[in-house]
Amino acid sequence: MKKIFTLVAVALAAMSANAQDYYAAATYDADKNVVMAEEFQNAVIDTQNGKSVVTVDLTNVTMTAVGGTTPKEIDKDANVSEWNAIEWKTGNQGDIEFPYVQGTGNPYVKLLAEEVITDGQPTGTYRPAYEYYEPDGSKGLPVSGLYYEFKAKAEGTLVLGVWINKGNRKLFVVDKETQKALTPNVDYTLDGYENGVTNEDGTKAYNMNLPTKGTEGDDLYIWGAKGGSQAIWGWLNIPMKADQTYMVFLHSAQIGVSDVEFEAGTSGINDITNNTFDADAPVYNLAGQRVSKDAKGILIQNGKKFIRK
Repeated sequence: MKKIFTLVAVALAAMSANAQDYYAAATYDADKNVVMAEEFQNAVIDTQNGKSVVTVDLTNVTMTAVGGTTPKEIDKDANVSEWNAIEWKTGNQGDIEFPYVQGTGNPYVKLLAEEVITDGQPTGTYRPAYEYYEPDGSKGLPVSGLYYEFKAKAEGTLVLGVWINKGNRKLFVVDKETQKALTPNVDYTLDGYENGVTNEDGTKAYNMNLPTKGTEGDDLYIWGAKGGSQAIWGWLNIPMKADQTYMVFLHSAQIGVSDVEFEAGTSGINDITNNTFDADAPVYNLAGQRVSKDAKGILIQNGKKFIRK
């Protein structure tokens, strides 16, 4: 069975010559509180358009995070007079160390107005209705709500740490130029709590019933509706071409982002596998801080991520 969590360690990447290609959206302070990165703390909220845009420019990849919201007051022509609150917030996966930043708003492609009907009678009051993305690109791309764009300056692999509230939400990776979802073949893998995350001694650390990938001819998504309602989290590995923009978003929900790492010149997760294990090697947390050998959570040792409960 293929081992997972074989990424080059976050801590080691942060200390390498390619350190500027790693970005943590959320870290911990001295009291173990989750703190969002400065870019999200300083995000400007555009209340007129119900949108907030955060840009992070790394050496070889640029991330644009777009947070949106939903209309509070809308007329029959779908003109919005008042938006609901929009914000960036932090979270963490229980007692497992997986800090993330999450915005608001479902990523819709078109905003519509729907008249409220009460007891079979029109009320003259309207509420928002939405059209969402289709994997063939026929309805266009999200224009508001929470979504992320990544533009590579060089060919390589984007490693994206993501958190989703419920595993039955479809997660798309989309080529922005063609507007089509990428086929979830072997190059698009979820490295998380699927198919046997292992402890240092080789025993299984945690087991989750994660959703299965969509299949071509059925639907194109990375995670999807075949899964349960529990939260899921892990790392998505996306091979990228230079000067090409990719979008990552859920069909009709919000996605939290933990960290971003770009490995220039690599084409897949197997290219950065390290099979050598040293039991005395230092252990790091996801913030790149060295921790004790008995620390709990998602840890990094020998360039591999593993979980200790």
